[in-house]
Amino acid sequence: MRKTKIVATLSSKIPYNTLKEMAKIFDCARINLSHGTFDDYKNIVVSIRKIEKELNKYIPILFDLSGPKIRVTTINNISSINRGDKIILSKAPSEGTITINFPEIIDCLHEGQRVYIDDGKIRFKVKEVKKDKVILEALTKGIISLKKGVNFPDTSLPLPSLTEKDIKDIKIIKELEGDFVALSFVRHKNDILELREELNKNKLDIPIIAKVERPEAIPILDEIVDVSDGVMVARGDLGVELSLEKVPIIQKRIIELCKEKGKPVIVATQILETMVDKPEPTRAEVSDIANAIFDGCDALMLSGETAYGQYPIEALKVLDSVSKETELHIKEQKIISIENYRFLKGDPTSAIAFSAVNTALNLNAKAIVCLTVSGQTASLISKFRSKKPVYAVSYKTSTLRKVCLFYGVQPLKVKKSDNTDDLMYEMERAVLLQAKLKESDLIIMTIGLPVAKEGNTNIMKIHNLGGYLPYKSRHLPKKKIKV
Repeated sequence: MRKTKIVATLSSKIPYNTLKEMAKIFDCARINLSHGTFDDYKNIVVSIRKIEKELNKYIPILFDLSGPKIRVTTINNISSINRGDKIILSKAPSEGTITINFPEIIDCLHEGQRVYIDDGKIRFKVKEVKKDKVILEALTKGIISLKKGVNFPDTSLPLPSLTEKDIKDIKIIKELEGDFVALSFVRHKNDILELREELNKNKLDIPIIAKVERPEAIPILDEIVDVSDGVMVARGDLGVELSLEKVPIIQKRIIELCKEKGKPVIVATQILETMVDKPEPTRAEVSDIANAIFDGCDALMLSGETAYGQYPIEALKVLDSVSKETELHIKEQKIISIENYRFLKGDPTSAIAFSAVNTALNLNAKAIVCLTVSGQTASLISKFRSKKPVYAVSYKTSTLRKVCLFYGVQPLKVKKSDNTDDLMYEMERAVLLQAKLKESDLIIMTIGLPVAKEGNTNIMKIHNLGGYLPYKSRHLPKKKIKV
């Protein structure tokens, strides 16, 4: 069972049968709200929810807000650029100029600052600043086309992280019942708080993933991680906005910080870029994947590889196999010291999570099975990176989808009950029927009293499977038990 989770970016152009084959491998679907229409998004969601039932698995959907993505909006008699050429970036379109969708940025530019187009493939520096326009000198050659992204790595941008389009898209996320929302270009914690306020206005309670891709976010990572529900290391824009040699160090720092604070972390961009149009990855890409897993990421995300690439299923299979092989070589701690886990908050849930992982190690239990209403207990247990299987049991579909993004956690559904014995019977029944465990196997169970109350895990039980079978007159259908 692979523990590292896979996020796949999807488009509405993927045939249903291909999507179903892809869904057998990936754990979470991403929809990029920068591209497509409401009907496109709806088609993807409808397909995923149908596939969920057909494959009998839970698939969370991560909606990625556009944020203030700066793009080329008009090109007037400018296309091919050679090194040394001069072009005009103007607030208003006119002959021989290009414009962008946030023209107010032009007022913030200064001589000598860098301007990148198309993820840095075409590079300029500001040669001269004039009223409502600047003259750019080309440092590289290339072809400028409409809607290509524009970056200003040396400029503090006067843009909100949450745009008017994003606020409208929140209503789409609610209508389509998204499970996660990612916020682009986060620069300070108030960006996250503002999004949470908008979600509350729309009565939408889903986790927020902060995308780190701007230089302003790096000095205050602590604050951003504290107010987020998870983090994405968005290496694409991060690599353009900062010097490339800094990206690996920042990636390690973000992963370590998320481990300390008990937050899931996704590593994204150019994971298997070669496989957009080639059937095999490079050796460097495989090493990159392994290193991210060794560092402690919860998930790896594919973008173009699955959204429009020629080999989406093959890319997913590569990521799956490399992850499994890498996980075999992660050393498990024999003794877990509480001082190493700063995310523990000194509350009953944290204490139970810590005790469950240590007890599972000490007794060589087959698995840890936790009842969770919100997903918090599963998230805490996941952060210990135990090699023991972790099963998150819940009666809430939204929670079962949410835990699919946590490293090493597998979801199991049970019926809701207010009786502890009933619930433990259902937990045991779910494990025996849906997991590769059998009667008499030793497991560690965690639950809370009163039952079905959020954030109330306060009981740990050392349990041999089969102990609750006599509790009910009905018995397990033996032929369905996976052994």
